[in-house]
Amino acid sequence: MNEGNIPQSVAKDGGIVAELRSSPWKLGIVAVLIAFPFVVTSAFIDAGFWLLFAIEVFVFGIAVLSYDLMFGYTGLLTFGHALFFGGGAYGIAIMAHVYDLTYLEAFPVVLVLLFVLGLVVGVAALQLSGVYFAIITLAFAQLAHELILQFNGITGGVNGIYSITIPDVAGFSLTEPIVTYYVTLAACFAVYLALRRVTASPFGRVIQGIRENEERIEMLGINTFRYKLSSFVLAGVIGGFAGMLYPLFITFVSPPLANWTTTGDLLMMTLIGGFGTLWGPLLGTGFYVLLETVLSGVIEQWRLLMGVIFVLFVLFLPSGIAGLLQGELSTAAAQLRTMIPGGSDDASLDMERNLNPEEEEHE
Repeated sequence: MNEGNIPQSVAKDGGIVAELRSSPWKLGIVAVLIAFPFVVTSAFIDAGFWLLFAIEVFVFGIAVLSYDLMFGYTGLLTFGHALFFGGGAYGIAIMAHVYDLTYLEAFPVVLVLLFVLGLVVGVAALQLSGVYFAIITLAFAQLAHELILQFNGITGGVNGIYSITIPDVAGFSLTEPIVTYYVTLAACFAVYLALRRVTASPFGRVIQGIRENEERIEMLGINTFRYKLSSFVLAGVIGGFAGMLYPLFITFVSPPLANWTTTGDLLMMTLIGGFGTLWGPLLGTGFYVLLETVLSGVIEQWRLLMGVIFVLFVLFLPSGIAGLLQGELSTAAAQLRTMIPGGSDDASLDMERNLNPEEEEHE
């Protein structure tokens, strides 16, 4: 890969550290996330609750990033992503209970199995397109869900697998909330940066071309099936990786993780945040988890209200939170241009690019 294929915001200044230095608001977000555990611990509030809330956002944030790669960038609408999320969670749990592997020993084994699973399901599902592709991915996920329920001796059936033992690493307990917080934060940050590079690479430009007009890409002599399969497998492995982190803060796995409702949650998080942006779905995850936490404690029919809110987003904010922020940013940038006498808008353009890095990368 040559430098021209790397996001300019990263390549031209030498790396993510320099990028953070040039964007104070990004550096501020990173600083807030690093300081968050100390703030909630010393603020005399329910620190445990807020740490678990943040961990859940990071874990599902990774899954949503993978969903955005498949749907937002490649244009593959799947209803079966829970197959990978649940597969990762159950893979770790089964390796520990049935094969007596430790959490870290099971990690590479499950990643390989997820790769094979993605390859097999991808080859079969990508023979179809459109709504038929969505249906067959749903069928695969529901098949896995039924297998989990039927093979009670291995999966625990409807009760799931409890008390997953996770050993200490270098003297740190991975199930300690503060340690789990930083582990999942680092994992989410790493996946986000990796996918930024992937989506800005030649591979990323091809899958976005497939999303826009697959026939035109095929006319260029590009094997679109190979690119779609690669995106499907990569998204599946990352989605499974998120599921493998799930037992860190819950220490048990249950059948709903592989059910269609989990895919529905990921889809709503992605659409609410704004698909095809990476950072938008992360915001959508935080918004969705917070809303779910608040509503489920207030009303029993909280899913009904979540559905209403989702419909409102689709009707009035089809670009999601990311689109809203980008629109507001453009307005603020335009106002800034009018306030700077003779300004050629460097400051306002920088402001726009900060929340819309892809446009910068494509220039």
